[in-house]
Amino acid sequence: MKVLAPCFECTFSPTPRFESQLVDYFDDGVAFVTCSVGHKFAVIVQAQKFEILLNSGGAALLEGFTLEACASFSAALERFYEFFIRSSARSREISTDLFDEMFKTMAQQPERQFGAFLMLYLLEFNEPYKENPKIKTFRKKIIHKGEIPKNDKATEFCSWIYDEINKVYQRMLDKGDNFCLQEATMEIMVSRRKNIPNGMRVATVGEAGVFPLCHKDQKASFSEALEAFRKLREMLRGTVIDPFPMGRHGNSE
Repeated sequence: MKVLAPCFECTFSPTPRFESQLVDYFDDGVAFVTCSVGHKFAVIVQAQKFEILLNSGGAALLEGFTLEACASFSAALERFYEFFIRSSARSREISTDLFDEMFKTMAQQPERQFGAFLMLYLLEFNEPYKENPKIKTFRKKIIHKGEIPKNDKATEFCSWIYDEINKVYQRMLDKGDNFCLQEATMEIMVSRRKNIPNGMRVATVGEAGVFPLCHKDQKASFSEALEAFRKLREMLRGTVIDPFPMGRHGNSE
């Protein structure tokens, strides 16, 4: 995945230089950058894991990699269930350490995670969660049988998952502070900070994407979200200037 990383030291220097780079980040949500004049810093991506996976799937879908798109969206839905569970536990004043200790027993068992989600959803909203049955049926073809779907089928599957996530998230928003959404975000930031060497400058970037929590700009439909994501990618490609035209990139040694 890539994130737009401005060099804040250049920006706020006595002679400002406005330089941004598209840099890679991976599962830890941290990118390490060296600007064209040698400033080294780390960028923490302010995005939940499910957001990152949705962006990965959206990018794959736009490039025509339908199997990869569906796999990423399927994983995003599972990580959204985890996000819901964590947020609900946080609202019950369960500490992060205690939750992490509990979650170890189900971390590799998505069915257990889904069961925990179902129970907490019932407790939060006093009604059972009704899963879209088409998601599970289609997912089995993709994940377990390796079926490569056509573009329209892949888009439809991704749309089902987007709708499920958006439906539940809007209900979470309706409950306001009960879900401690800001606290859940801060927990992620603190955990990612541990991956950065002591003494290194750190910047935080709120990434726009398919379902951006930090920008509070969730689209009503997947088609709108994907189109906005496509325009964003085109804008970034068209406006970011590589400060290393000879091939030396900002995240190299």
